[in-house]
Amino acid sequence: MDEAVTKSLNEALTDVMTRFRSFFLAHMNEDHVPFRHRKDFTAPLVTVMGHTYGARVVENEASGGQANLAVEVSANVYDDEFELERFESTIEDAHQPDRLEKTIENFLSPEDPDYVEKEGGTLLPSLFSCDFHRDLELTRKEKQSPSRVTGRLVDIVLSMKYWIQPDQLDRLSGDLLLFKSAVYFYCLRSFVLAYHESLRSD
Repeated sequence: MDEAVTKSLNEALTDVMTRFRSFFLAHMNEDHVPFRHRKDFTAPLVTVMGHTYGARVVENEASGGQANLAVEVSANVYDDEFELERFESTIEDAHQPDRLEKTIENFLSPEDPDYVEKEGGTLLPSLFSCDFHRDLELTRKEKQSPSRVTGRLVDIVLSMKYWIQPDQLDRLSGDLLLFKSAVYFYCLRSFVLAYHESLRSD
């Protein structure tokens, strides 16, 4: 895979995470929505109400040596009673065309291409390939120092990979405005909305 393409897409995610943070800054103090920086993320992570969200482009060597790129969105999980099965259901629902259109309607801004509003429900899903069971992962990461939130020496991270369709890579890398809008709505916003819904008590 062209390293320049991967680098360019990763750098574009800085604008995505800045936009995500800016939404909350309309209602919250900057100190309550901090940027965090990690060596394995080009774009800054954003912490909102104790939950830290990140986005990065990752590469996977598929069979035959052909490289695939995915946008990986993640969040720290602090709830001991978090149910992955429940999240699988909510995230799949969050990506249904009617829900996606509502997400776009709620968070649309002038920086998005005009056709995202008109075709978003059909356009954005065509850019990515994902399986809400296979591409969803809950992992434990050992820490050198205790978590500021839990006090534990382990982080539990929920992540979802959105694989960029091979025939759409040139389009997205050549139109970073579309890439940023697609990631913001289809990947980040839908993931976060599903995460919040899965945490709600019945």
